[in-house]
Amino acid sequence: MNETNERIKFTLVIKDNKNKENFGFQALNDLIALGATYETSHYEKYNKHFISITLPEGYTLSEEELTTGFKKRTILDENENARGCVLVKASDLRVSNICLYHKYGVVTERNNSGELNFNHVYFGTNDEVLIEGGVVALNRRDYSTLYVESKLASLREKCIKEANELYPDWENPLAYWDEVPVISEGNVLLRKKED
Repeated sequence: MNETNERIKFTLVIKDNKNKENFGFQALNDLIALGATYETSHYEKYNKHFISITLPEGYTLSEEELTTGFKKRTILDENENARGCVLVKASDLRVSNICLYHKYGVVTERNNSGELNFNHVYFGTNDEVLIEGGVVALNRRDYSTLYVESKLASLREKCIKEANELYPDWENPLAYWDEVPVISEGNVLLRKKED
């Protein structure tokens, strides 16, 4: 955490006007709704737009190198939840993008070890299963990719249908972060992973 209580600042760059839509302006607007502030500047000589962002109080950044040639800076809230990320191309620090994460989503866990291939589909987080979709388990020699993908798509649709009823705002990155999960009737919290 940020022990000095200073708000974290970082700068993003938009290469040109055509690239503005891909930059992540919706994510920036969502960050502003959480308490972030920003300033913009434009350099005609290089046709570059710079956006200096100050994160909300208590938010921090963690950084990691990706094998794709990008640096990923994860935006962490005051409870150390990963709320989004900033991607910066390592070879050209002038190219960047920002996105925010949803609290919940449809998760497909794959376990391809051994002779059996398990694919578990559920709605929740990596730590919690809130709506069970199901499991596709097949002997590695006896399945076709098309069959498995159609079964997984069916399980994802099942999760999304129930999620839309229980969590109608689940695709909004600002929703549900401070709330206790709603469990569907007849279900219990199916899994809470241990630390």
